[in-house]
Amino acid sequence: MTALSPDLLSQGRELARSLRREGRADDALVIDTLVRAVEPASPFFTPDEVAQRVGVSRQTIIDWIKQGYLPGERVAGRMMVPATALDTYAQFEEIFEREGPPLSPGEAAAVVARGREHWTWVGREE
Repeated sequence: MTALSPDLLSQGRELARSLRREGRADDALVIDTLVRAVEPASPFFTPDEVAQRVGVSRQTIIDWIKQGYLPGERVAGRMMVPATALDTYAQFEEIFEREGPPLSPGEAAAVVARGREHWTWVGREE
């Protein structure tokens, strides 16, 4: 079997994200499964690979490693992220897919306002 280029795998992951945003979670799962089946197994990912998969910048991944949010190890002088660290991210991604897209600032404000409808506001006396 011929190894697939990292660009092609990245395009597959991006397609899956797009399908999820469109509400086509079943189709996204098919693409994710195919990508996982053909991508080379490695115990580590570079910060660039993690950034592409998660959808943030390389520098964000480096910062997360420095701050302890993401495990990182030096391998042959390079900072690498254990592949198992992305298992947790995949679990969160599944939760986000089920819950739907994030709320806009206006939608979030409306949810908070509805939760406060029956509150009695008491001013401070000075």
